[in-house]
Amino acid sequence: MGAGAVGLRFAADVKAHRNPKQQQKEHEQLQQQEQQHQQHQQQQLLLQQHEHRLQQHQQHQEQHLQQQQQHQQHQHQQQQQQQQQQCMQGHMGGGDIEELRWLALDFYGNSRSLFAATKKEINEFLMLLIAANKHKMSLRLAAELAGLGLPVNFPFSPFLLQGPRANSVMPNPPPAVAAAVAAAAAAAAAAAAPAAAAAAAPAEAAEAAEAAAATAEASSASSGAAAAKAAAARAAAAKAAAAKAAAAKAAAAAKAFASHLLLLLNILLWESKTAQQQQQEQQIQQQQQQMGQQGQQQQQLQQVQQQHQTQQKQQQQQQQQQQQEKIELQQKEQDGEQQQQQQQQQQQQQQQSIEGDGVYLN
Repeated sequence: MGAGAVGLRFAADVKAHRNPKQQQKEHEQLQQQEQQHQQHQQQQLLLQQHEHRLQQHQQHQEQHLQQQQQHQQHQHQQQQQQQQQQCMQGHMGGGDIEELRWLALDFYGNSRSLFAATKKEINEFLMLLIAANKHKMSLRLAAELAGLGLPVNFPFSPFLLQGPRANSVMPNPPPAVAAAVAAAAAAAAAAAAPAAAAAAAPAEAAEAAEAAAATAEASSASSGAAAAKAAAARAAAAKAAAAKAAAAKAAAAAKAFASHLLLLLNILLWESKTAQQQQQEQQIQQQQQQMGQQGQQQQQLQQVQQQHQTQQKQQQQQQQQQQQEKIELQQKEQDGEQQQQQQQQQQQQQQQSIEGDGVYLN
């Protein structure tokens, strides 16, 4: 066998001996690449799951906010319904005139004339109405409390005793209030008309009696019978004058009560309008508070979302750092293996060259 053939055979043996190692290394590299690909897929799945959980959390929070808003709207509707029911049940916030008429008849009695009440009774009646209005209670409840002897404990307004001064109470009444006051004034005037007619009849009778007495005294001043007739005429005139005074007093009392009632109606209507304005302002404040609460809840939701986003970013950064570290370690390992392979190849080449030189020398 020649020297060239021996060298080729030795080189073929070295190559055959070296191929299994290269195949094993290539197989390991493929396995590493597959592992990296699987890790990357797992990380993507984890990120998708985390995003899905975050979306579910956001949807849950939005549903919770919607439920809270619906609950608040339901409570607001219930409050409005309760307020409307209270106004319908006879509270003075709505200016219930039928309730006022009922209490007037119940206070003075159906068999007694409403205009025959004394000034003290009128004042007590007005105090009762004002107390019921200020304390936001039903007129029937106020009447029952007064009937049981319980004090209402409300100071009496002095301007009610000074006549109908509606302009000092309400400078610019709305058209609806002005129409209601005018209707009440017409009703009061119609109620006072019978008392005025009753006062006019005794006055005419008194004048006729006085004229008859004067005629009797002039025609028969000397006779005793004429004197008796004159005395009787004077007595009739005095009785007629007393009736005239009583009728005038009743008419004055009726007029005073009508003026007090008119002023009270004006005040109650004005206060009812003020109460409605206060309710509207309270509703506006409640709506503003609800909007503020909703804004705070939205801010909290945004903060939670931002926290989730920052956590996601931190997790992604950590994962990227870990991946980079793994890649760097793998590269270092591969570099070390390549260096070892190169060193082995160099050693093998050196051995081959030495052995080849020996073969050629032989």
